[in-house]
Amino acid sequence: MPKIETESQPIKTPSGLGGLIRNLHVWLALIATIPWALQGLTGAILVFEPELDHWLNRGMMDVEPTSEADRLDLDEQFAVVKQQHPELAPYVYGIDASDRPGIATRMLAKPEGEVGPEDGVRLFIDPYRGKVTGTQGYRDSTMGKLYHFHRTFYLPRWGRWITSTSALLLMAGALTGVILYFLRRKPTDTYRKWHTRLGMAFAPLVFLIALNGMIVTYRFVVFPLLYVATGDEIPQGMIRPPKIEVPDGVERIGLEESIRIAEEAVPNAKSTVILQPLREDSLRTVMRKKPNEPRDVGGTFVAINPYNGEVLDITCFTEGPVGGQLVYATEHLHKGEWGGYFGEQYMIYTRILWVFAAMSIPVLAVLGWGSYFRNRRRRRKEAPDESLGATA
Repeated sequence: MPKIETESQPIKTPSGLGGLIRNLHVWLALIATIPWALQGLTGAILVFEPELDHWLNRGMMDVEPTSEADRLDLDEQFAVVKQQHPELAPYVYGIDASDRPGIATRMLAKPEGEVGPEDGVRLFIDPYRGKVTGTQGYRDSTMGKLYHFHRTFYLPRWGRWITSTSALLLMAGALTGVILYFLRRKPTDTYRKWHTRLGMAFAPLVFLIALNGMIVTYRFVVFPLLYVATGDEIPQGMIRPPKIEVPDGVERIGLEESIRIAEEAVPNAKSTVILQPLREDSLRTVMRKKPNEPRDVGGTFVAINPYNGEVLDITCFTEGPVGGQLVYATEHLHKGEWGGYFGEQYMIYTRILWVFAAMSIPVLAVLGWGSYFRNRRRRRKEAPDESLGATA
C-alpha cells in the first residue's frame, strides 16, 4: 500500500527542478512582496476610479439640470472659462464633449511646466448656469494621489523603475507558481493548499495584468514596436505630430463646428472628448465612440484642421490595422474594461473580475508567507539535536 503523507510526517527539502523553481518563487516573493501587495491593493481601487472620483468630487461634478434650452454649448462654456479663469484658458487641451445631463462639463488644462495629463488642472463648468463650479489639480485629488502612488510610490526618480520591475517579477512569480503546481506533490499544509488554489485560479489574470502594466508604462517604446511586429505602418502622429500652416488673420473654428464635422466624417458614433491643440500649428482631434468600443472615450480619432475644418485623418483603433488594435487593447485591458467588446453592459463584470484578481495578489502573499514560516518552524522541530551527537 502506498504511503500517505500527512502533516505529521517529516518535510523533505525539495530538490532537482522542483526545488530550484521553488527557491526562485520564494526569492521573488522575498524581494517583491511589499510592492506586489501595494500595487494589488491600489490597482483594485483604481479599477473603479471614474466612479470613485465622481463620488469624492460630487460637489463640483454634479449640477442641477434645468431645461435643455438653457444649456450652453461648448463654445459658450469655453468663453466662461476665459472670463473666470483667464490664467488657465490658454492651456486647456482636453474638453468633455459627452453632453451628459446633470454632470458638469470637464475641461483639462496643462499649464506651462506640466508634462502630462496626470499633472494638469481640471475645471468643472455648470453648463446651465454658466459658472465654474471648481478647479482641482489631478495630483491634489484623492484618486490622483492614489494613481501616482500606484505608478511611482511617490518616488519621482526611481518609482516608475521600481513599479515596472515589480511587474516583471510578478509575471515571473505567477509563472513559477503555475510550474510548481505541476511539478510538486499535492499540498497538505492549510496555508499552502489555499495559496495553491487561489494562485491557480488567478495566476493567468495576474500575469496578464502585470504584462499589460509594463506595456502601458513603456508605451512610448512598446506601441511603435507593436506596429512593427504586426507589419503595420506606424501612424505619423505617434512618431511626430504633423504640423499645419497657420493662415494670417484666420481664427480657429468653433468647438461645436468641430463636433459637427466629426459627426459627418464618422456617423453612428458619439463624440466624447475634444483634444484642443496648445500649439497654433497643431491639429484638433475629436474622439468618437462607436457601439462596439469598450472604453468610455471610444477608439476613433478624427483629426481636423482647426482653421478650415478639413478632415485630415481618421484613425479607428478597433477596425484598423492589427497593431492599432493591440495598442487600443492595452489602454483598457489593464483596468478590466475589455468586457465592453461584448456590449457596454458587460464591462462591469470584467471590472469586478479584475478587482478580485488584483486583490488576490496581497492575499497570495499572506498565504505564501504563512506557509513558508510555518514549514520553517516544523523543520526546526524535526531537525536532529546536534548537541546530543557532539556529546555522544
